[in-house]
Amino acid sequence: MKTTILRTITGALIILFSTRIILAQQSNPGNGTMDQTRDQIQLNDQDQTQDQDQLQTKDQLKTRDQLKTQDQLQTKELLQTRDQLKEHDGSANQTMLQEQNQLRLRQSLTEEQQAILENQQITRNQRRKAFMESLNEEQRQMLRENREVRTQQRNEYRVNASVQQQEQIRQQQQQQNRQSQNGKGGQ
Repeated sequence: MKTTILRTITGALIILFSTRIILAQQSNPGNGTMDQTRDQIQLNDQDQTQDQDQLQTKDQLKTRDQLKTQDQLQTKELLQTRDQLKEHDGSANQTMLQEQNQLRLRQSLTEEQQAILENQQITRNQRRKAFMESLNEEQRQMLRENREVRTQQRNEYRVNASVQQQEQIRQQQQQQNRQSQNGKGGQ
């Protein structure tokens, strides 16, 4: 709405200056006022362009601030949800907590960090190392919390799992270890 008002005002100013220029040309033809008028038009156009650029920059800053505020509100809501979930027991709540932590971490990533994660020209270990080095303290804390939740889930599952389920878990872990050892040799 503000941009519409600003455009309307800008249009009105252009019409006003154009009218003045035309009247000046009609009242003083041939006195060299054409050059002065052209100079004034150019100066006015430059001023209007600068004003529009300034307004556009202000709008961009305002939009960025609004997005930042929204992100902060979402983060605050996520933290509140996380705190509520910590108060409750159960794997479903822990799963939700883990998802909330992952979402919060993803939202906090910078463009540089995202580029590191998406870079397929380096190995997984190189990506992991570069990514871990790029994290700030808050992001490191988020990762720690997420690891704690996963560890709690695993421990609860192991305690409640039957003998057959525990055997399946051991087999899966052994298979994953073999695959990761084979993968390390290939990179």
